Amino acid sequence: MQGLIGIRSYINETAPEYVNFNTTFWQRFKADYEKSGESSFDPGVYAVRAYDIVDAISLAATESNKNNRTLAENLMASNFAGLSGVIRLSNGSLYESERYSTFQLINVFGRSYRGMGIWVDGIGFYENEDDFMLLQQSSEKLESVVFWPGGLHKCPAGLRRLKNVDIVVGDVTILADRSENVSFTKPYMSSGLAMLVPVEVDRKGWLPTKAFSLALWMCVLALLLWYIILNLRPDVDTLKIGCDGNSFVPKYLVSVLNYSLNNIVEIYSASDYKKAFENGTITAAYLEVPYLRVFLSQNDNYTVNGEIQMLGVIKKQLPYIVIMSEQYSYLTQLSFE
Repeated sequence: MQGLIGIRSYINETAPEYVNFNTTFWQRFKADYEKSGESSFDPGVYAVRAYDIVDAISLAATESNKNNRTLAENLMASNFAGLSGVIRLSNGSLYESERYSTFQLINVFGRSYRGMGIWVDGIGFYENEDDFMLLQQSSEKLESVVFWPGGLHKCPAGLRRLKNVDIVVGDVTILADRSENVSFTKPYMSSGLAMLVPVEVDRKGWLPTKAFSLALWMCVLALLLWYIILNLRPDVDTLKIGCDGNSFVPKYLVSVLNYSLNNIVEIYSASDYKKAFENGTITAAYLEVPYLRVFLSQNDNYTVNGEIQMLGVIKKQLPYIVIMSEQYSYLTQLSFE
């Protein structure tokens, strides 16, 4: 995960009040949970906010003993500097000037992270905490340098061919032409492309089976297999093939498997394949293996016809991609232990 850029809620961890709270929290949490296997004892943002809530209730209760207002009225009138920021309420909600969310941008580096600056919703960026605390002029962008994997100070080659995104995480199929332009990590699931067809078995005319001899049974099974094979053999000339219209599959069927574009029916929802089979819109479908497995697990009377078309392989891996693949392999191993 080195080089990853993320955000976290900003808390001024250098303020004396926070330092005192952090020390007490750390000592008590460690004493209570270290023996049970806990190794991190620092308070998170939710612990800090919970402390502010309890503090607000305590202050409101103290004020109720001094004036004639109820606890709720004093709570709604809260106005103090909490550990998570200014706590000031107006009409039951945070006061307008305190509604802005403040986040710290962080850059994962090694086994830790470094702060890159502060972003305030509706205001902009601050390069460091001093500028933020002194309310210096904000900016629309940060000039901080990102530390990429391997200690690089600039975006590694291969990340920005179209300059739209840096990294894509999700359901992305590895193809040969894609591997020419980008690097892939080790895939989470092996992929391939296979033809799905319905199984049409004529159940009429079945004969009684009790009197069948072994030899007759063998003949029946042979005829049955021959019948099934005939039903599964696709007629290429009349075949209507369904496939994901938002994927690489239509182009792959035409350019690699030499199907005619007129035989391809683009389908845009996984739930529509069964309907298309039933109403005759398609007679076969090409699905990627992970989706094929899901379909077969949910629908009877369908099977795979022919061989699985294996897709592209990883041609190259940049250094930071190798690191991510190694970490993925490690996490995968842990999930089976």
